[in-house]
Amino acid sequence: MPGLERTDIWQREFSFARPYFEQAVARGLSFTAFYGETRGTGISYRRERMLQDWGEVAGKYRYQAAIQGLAPETRISWRYTTESALHQTEPFLATVRYTYTDALTGEDKEGYRMVSSRSLLARGTYERTAAAAFAPGRMYADSTARDFKLVSITRRAGLEEEEYEE
Repeated sequence: MPGLERTDIWQREFSFARPYFEQAVARGLSFTAFYGETRGTGISYRRERMLQDWGEVAGKYRYQAAIQGLAPETRISWRYTTESALHQTEPFLATVRYTYTDALTGEDKEGYRMVSSRSLLARGTYERTAAAAFAPGRMYADSTARDFKLVSITRRAGLEEEEYEE
């Protein structure tokens, strides 16, 4: 929203609330329904700011089906990216969802791995990069990690499309 700048406090509020936003978006809730559910729980904060943050999270997953429908060798188009108000060190930040087996319970669960890049890459490149983090000998080694799917790509605020078209 014009005129609103993220303060440190607002950034902390959003960082805390973001996982709840993402779960609600995945469940198909509208902002109004989510706001009604969370009032009095300590998750909500200033409504105007919360609505802006909700829009960012909901927008992030807007192109999920289109991205997953692309062939693995197809480079992601600018139109499938959403602008992020959060600080990103690289111009693009991809979210890759994967499935793993919980070692304690034996249940299958979902996890997310972030992959940053200086330019837009092919869908399969993002997925393979995320999968490589779980290879034996790597920091996140886990032989049960599988089914890597690119779900969204955010771009650093203020980027112009012309700068990144190849």
